[in-house]
Amino acid sequence: MPMRLRTRSAAPGQGRHIDVSEEKAAICKDIEGQPHEMRDAFVDMLYEGLVGKADGMKYLVESPLYDVKKGRWAGISKKPRQSSALQKQMQRIMASIISCLGEKSQKDTRQVVYKAEKLKMMHAGPKPQDAEFEFSSPDIVVKAKGPHFEVPAIGEVGYSNVTACFNVRREEDTEFGTVSRYNMVCHAGIYARQMFIQQPNRQFVRLLHITEHHLYIIHFDRRGAQISKAVDYHFKPWILIRLVLGLSSFNAADIGLDDSVKWEIEGGKKVRGSITTKVGGTGLEVEYPLADTRPIFSNKDIVGRGSMIYKVRDTETGRILVVKDTWRPSYAVCEGKFLEKAKGVPGIAQMVSFEDEHVPGVETMKYCPLYSEGRPQTLIQSRIVMEHYGLNITNFSSEVQLIGAMRDAIAGHMTLYLREKDAIIHRDISSGNLILGGPDAAPGFRGVLIDFDASNLVEELQAAGCNPHPAGTFIFASVATLRSLDPEHEKAAVTWNDHLDDLEAFLYNLYSVMTEKSGPSEWSATEYPEYYYAWAADSAKVAAEAKLAQFHQGELDLSHISPFWSQASKHLLQSFFKLIAPLAVLKEEARVAYGNRLVKEHREVHKTLKKDAKEHYTQILSFFDKALGKLEMGEMPVTRSHKRAQEVDDDEADEHTAKRVRAT
Repeated sequence: MPMRLRTRSAAPGQGRHIDVSEEKAAICKDIEGQPHEMRDAFVDMLYEGLVGKADGMKYLVESPLYDVKKGRWAGISKKPRQSSALQKQMQRIMASIISCLGEKSQKDTRQVVYKAEKLKMMHAGPKPQDAEFEFSSPDIVVKAKGPHFEVPAIGEVGYSNVTACFNVRREEDTEFGTVSRYNMVCHAGIYARQMFIQQPNRQFVRLLHITEHHLYIIHFDRRGAQISKAVDYHFKPWILIRLVLGLSSFNAADIGLDDSVKWEIEGGKKVRGSITTKVGGTGLEVEYPLADTRPIFSNKDIVGRGSMIYKVRDTETGRILVVKDTWRPSYAVCEGKFLEKAKGVPGIAQMVSFEDEHVPGVETMKYCPLYSEGRPQTLIQSRIVMEHYGLNITNFSSEVQLIGAMRDAIAGHMTLYLREKDAIIHRDISSGNLILGGPDAAPGFRGVLIDFDASNLVEELQAAGCNPHPAGTFIFASVATLRSLDPEHEKAAVTWNDHLDDLEAFLYNLYSVMTEKSGPSEWSATEYPEYYYAWAADSAKVAAEAKLAQFHQGELDLSHISPFWSQASKHLLQSFFKLIAPLAVLKEEARVAYGNRLVKEHREVHKTLKKDAKEHYTQILSFFDKALGKLEMGEMPVTRSHKRAQEVDDDEADEHTAKRVRAT
């Protein structure tokens, strides 16, 4: 239930220019600190194979756009009065380079477009239904045709059919120093984010910031942003030539596109497509037709996992599957390896195949490998093919469906955690990872736990004696996990994640649905309790303290919960809470008592809790089974159809999430 950041009040086709300062602030937060600086060696080598030295020199000598005697691109004033004059001349230079030096396919499918503020390139959200009426206006773009590009819904040029964007400004309009380059990156990030969203097979985005004297290369991938030093493109004209050819290249890899995802274009629109994946380590390739031309899920942020999920069709069986692409740190285990161990386990997503490395040997470090200082963690892309299930639990069609779905997901979690060999803990139980089974799902698969990106083997966590790389959404995270996310607390003081952390997260998910929903497709009109807002605070410390305070109360106040929910479900929720509360308090007391020292006594507390894990699961499942028994006997209120539940307007979900996470 993502929070909507801005309202969309403009009429379709009109739009309003984005608030640049607001967007730059969002990009600044996304890229997490100062962008790294490229080495000169990388700039000098980039795209060097796209044009021969002799051809490049011949072009510079013969072209009226470059003055060999002055060593300067003609028409570029040393002191332009307006940026528009600089932009127009740069557009002519770029178009000439592509026309004279580009390959035939490049000349036929690439067009340099300059319209400045008149170029309204519409923004979109990560979901197909998230079309927005905001736009931004790069100074120059390269419009493209081909199997990866489609004409936008509004206008002829948009982020869905450009290979690159260019900001072209006078130097006096560009501040210098670290701050200014940071602003360049954040501004370019506005365009890069939209290219990642509207070109879902993007693996990286490169853009240029150009003045009358210098250019700056800005590179974005899922690891963050990098920017070059100022390059004198008059003194080094071949660098501008290479960059123009590279950023408009017909070769998908040159411009950062994954060629294993392709579309067929008719009338400028994607009408069908396919995605190719390899089966395990066999090298055998399987091509799946796309069941939907757009991903059914994608991330809005540039930095991070960059998850893209496509719905595909198995041509042999006719069944619908999903293909999930994600980026992970090189130290992390591929989600597919955990799902491989979970094959056949009810309540857990079932995998068909996976690629540990989607393109062997290719990682973010390969896209922009040289740094002047620092070496950010490299990321590796993986691809997983899985069974297709329903929507997340907030889209339940009946009370019994929700309770049954959560019951089966918990049972699947128990099976994985209590295994003698290769026991697995999930570590990121959230509403987006709890999925409804199909309309006629049998017990065991009424609910499915997905997304094992943050998972660990239980044995490895215990051996480490800590909570490495803690994950989880604050509102659903356990108190212990929140402590490990709080910079004021030492991670070692929390010890390792155990089953109780995930069970506590299951509790918050059930409470959240019953608090926020008053039926299928119905959002509660009742004001949420104050402590619920605190659970969703941006501060790990505030969220942890609020949850502990509630645990010390001994029981939940359920007076705000809609009459839609039966007494059976309310009793289930209260029983679940009363089981978890003293155990969470015990873990916190052990953390406080032993401080930052992971001493024997602290370890013993957790070992004792693990010995009782089967009993904890058994009790919780009995609460669910008792509630289901009563609901199935007729205590369940009349509800809407499953079809109607799937028609929930995501904007309503956004509004209620915004209500939940208001400032406290």
